[in-house]
Amino acid sequence: MIDIPTFDITNSISWSGIVVHHSATPDGKLNDWEGIRKFHTSWRYNGDIIEKEKGENLLANGDKRVLKPWADIGYHFGLERVNDVLQVMIGRPLSMVGAHAKGFNHTHIGVCIIGDFDKAAPADDVWESAVKLVRNVMYVFKLSHTCVLGHRETFSIRNVPVEKTCPGSKFEMKNFQNSL
Repeated sequence: MIDIPTFDITNSISWSGIVVHHSATPDGKLNDWEGIRKFHTSWRYNGDIIEKEKGENLLANGDKRVLKPWADIGYHFGLERVNDVLQVMIGRPLSMVGAHAKGFNHTHIGVCIIGDFDKAAPADDVWESAVKLVRNVMYVFKLSHTCVLGHRETFSIRNVPVEKTCPGSKFEMKNFQNSL
């Protein structure tokens, strides 16, 4: 089971929910969280990191597929296995709006579980640790389990076509909510 680090809620936004994500990548043996942070804080084109100059040139030519670097990783918390030990990773400060789910970034804390849960369900220890992490955040912000959503649920709430399976087709979101 994981230890939940203390986190600073000074100047925190008044959060009304939590959105659960998966990285859609296998959990490696090293620190994947820093790789995700690097990706989010880099210039990107078609899912690849590119040099700033290339990004600026593409933007100048009107290419809308270019993404400028974000101020920080998009999520507030992560859960990943590093050297065979599950760890809670701290992302954006809770005083900063997220960049993880369109329409929910100003109101919902982003929690990313490292792993590809389209290919396999989370291991039992990952599941239990994710429940513990989310319960802790719920407790701090006095949130109900009904305020916890999977990323895929945010699309139907916004009345737009569902674009992602996140937190994965094998991540049973209803069971997760009931476990909370």
